[in-house]
Amino acid sequence: MTDEELLAKAKRKLNITWSDETTDARVKDAIEAARPRLAHLIGVDAESGVLESGEELGLLMEAVFYAFNDASDEFARNYAPDVLRLRMKHEAHDA
Repeated sequence: MTDEELLAKAKRKLNITWSDETTDARVKDAIEAARPRLAHLIGVDAESGVLESGEELGLLMEAVFYAFNDASDEFARNYAPDVLRLRMKHEAHDA
């Protein structure tokens, strides 16, 4: 998935239907903050492409939502079961 595709998907998640530099920069910042944090939480490399499909992408979009709304600290608490399940999935896959 390209950066532009990820940006478009995140904007849809955030119900942003307009384009301007300031808003796009905020969404990109949220993606850049959420991606490495989620990758760390589920135990994968942020650049591996794992976060670009399936449950991982869905959880990334949720993490972007929280980051965009300045509530990143709430994400791990609210999605702990999902994070744990994905972490166990990747640990089992890598074993």
